[in-house]
Amino acid sequence: SFCNFNKKRKSTVYKKKQILLLATIIIGFSSANAQCTPTASCVPDPTTTGYCTTPAEDANLPNGTVGVAYSTVIQVSVGSSAGGGLATITDVTISGVTLPNGLSYTTTPSNGVIPGGSNACIEITGTPTTGVLDFSVDVAATANTSLGSLPYTLSYLLTIDGGTASLTEVV
Repeated sequence: SFCNFNKKRKSTVYKKKQILLLATIIIGFSSANAQCTPTASCVPDPTTTGYCTTPAEDANLPNGTVGVAYSTVIQVSVGSSAGGGLATITDVTISGVTLPNGLSYTTTPSNGVIPGGSNACIEITGTPTTGVLDFSVDVAATANTSLGSLPYTLSYLLTIDGGTASLTEVV
C-alpha cells in the first residue's frame, strides 16, 4: 500500500515537471520570436512617395544608454500607389538597418517584404555597447512598383549616451 502511494506520488510529480517544462519551452519560444505588431499609424500619401512611417523620417528615436537594454519600434505604412497614381506599389523590401554596436533589428513580416496597401514594423532591440552621439540609423529599402524598382533610405537619429560612471571606495 505504501509502495503504491509512492508510485502515484512520483507519477504526479513527474507529470507536473513535464507540464512545467513544456510551459517553459513555449514561453521561451514566444519570447525568442517576439516581434513588433504592425499598426496603421499614419496614412501614406499617394501623390508623393506612397508610404509613411511613425516616427516620421529624419526624426529622433528614443535615446539609449550603454549597458542598458533598448527597444523601440518604427511603424511603416505602404500605400498601393505613388506619384499621383503613376506607379502601383507591388511591395517594399527592407534589406538592412545600420545600427550602433549591440543593437539588432527584426521586421514584421519577418521576411522584410511589405505588400503594397499594408503595414509593417521594424523593431530595434539590444543593449548598446558603445556611446555614440547622433548615430544615423539608416533603413535600406526597395520599392517594387509598376515602373520598376526604386531603392531608397529612411534615416533616423539615435543617440546612445555613455552611461554614468561611478566610483567605489576601496579600503
